[in-house]
This record gives sequence, structure tokens and C-alpha cells, in this order.
Amino acid sequence: MESKVHEAKIKLTSDTVNRLAISCVVVGVITPVAGALLGIASVPVSVFAFATGSFFIAGVLLHLWARRILDRLSE
Repeated sequence: MESKVHEAKIKLTSDTVNRLAISCVVVGVITPVAGALLGIASVPVSVFAFATGSFFIAGVLLHLWARRILDRLSE
């Protein structure tokens, strides 16, 4: 049985990784899309698609990693 302190550390680590995932999606996907919709951004479509896709994939992978960290609680 794990101590409460160890469980709290696992939860905090998972939360930190999940916040990084949210930041990746906001900075790399939502912000450029909003800039494009408002006419502020002027980058080629291929660069835009690659960059937003990369940040989205990074966000998803970080989120899955955070979930995997939380799985340590059930062990």
C-alpha cells in the first residue's frame, strides 16, 4: 500500500504533464487557427498544417503519458 504522500506526488506529476498537453494544444493549434481566421497569420498552408498537426500530436501523446502515470496508483 502506497503512502498518501507518494500518491499525491504521482497525481501532481500527472497533472503537470497534462497541463503541458493542454498548453501544446492551445499554443500550437488554437492560437494559429484563431490567427488564420482573423487574418493575422500569413504562413504557407503546408507549414501551418505541419506545425498544428505536430503540436496536436504532441498534446495527445503528453495526455496519454499523464494517464499512464495515473495508472501507477492502481498498482
